[in-house]
Amino acid sequence: MLSVMTPPVAILEQPSIPISPTLKKVSPLATFPSSRKDYFFNGVEREFAGPLTPDLLQLISRALLVEYQEACQTSKIGMLPSFCHTLPRGDETGTFLAIDVGGSTLRVALVQLNGRCQGERAVSIPQSRHFVIGHAERGLVGDAFFSWMADRICETLDVETRRLHAKDPLRIGLAWSFPIE
Repeated sequence: MLSVMTPPVAILEQPSIPISPTLKKVSPLATFPSSRKDYFFNGVEREFAGPLTPDLLQLISRALLVEYQEACQTSKIGMLPSFCHTLPRGDETGTFLAIDVGGSTLRVALVQLNGRCQGERAVSIPQSRHFVIGHAERGLVGDAFFSWMADRICETLDVETRRLHAKDPLRIGLAWSFPIE
């Protein structure tokens, strides 16, 4: 869906349009005249802040599906298949440990799901941390990498959480989000 956005070069050639002060703080285009930067950031803000309708979300979903299917058939980067065969129903409740192992970052979060309870937020994240997976960590072999992950999980969960779940283990959601060779 991002491919339908106006190319940055074309945006930078357009006349000046006022832009929000928030986006002005971020300036990867520092070498361009102010009017072009304003127009570029205004376009980016408009693309991401626009109204999302169910029809637009369906369109985006279908476009992503086509791109993913094509990439799965033609990409030289190998990915492990996902064995998630059911979608959440929205009525799940309980406390879960969410772990995302990426190519450069380990993210650990304690997630509280409240289903469709009236008056409560459906999801809250009482504890969350992320850790850089540096060169040294990527070089860990076998159990050593998993021990490093376990230590980071213990650092994330406070003593009270570990005590509460000592006899009733936390359910875990784990994602490995990086390509394999």
